[in-house]
Amino acid sequence: VNMFRLLLLTACLAAPAYSYSAGAPTNICSNGLTPEHGVDGQSSPVPYSFSGDSKAQNGKVSLTLGGSNGFLGFAVQARDANDKPVGKFKVVEGTKSQTLTCGGADVSAKIKKI
Repeated sequence: VNMFRLLLLTACLAAPAYSYSAGAPTNICSNGLTPEHGVDGQSSPVPYSFSGDSKAQNGKVSLTLGGSNGFLGFAVQARDANDKPVGKFKVVEGTKSQTLTCGGADVSAKIKKI
């Protein structure tokens, strides 16, 4: 009887979890890079940092993303003054990020692979 209760409780508490094991879906290009995890945007100060070089060297800018608790995913796109996607990204750690092409320019994205 106890084993049955444990099994029943486990079945009731189980919730489906969806991930993108192959990386970010291409439809993020058409939805403004908005995540599709169904969680509202954060209104409190963010627990991560995003920084870049203030001056390009040889046409390249280095970006750094970090966080004290880590994060599950990101999507970054460079845009010009007219809000047009521009540029290409070079992935430094291929097992941790990837690029997609959106509107003729790259998006650097990371989705945690499970």
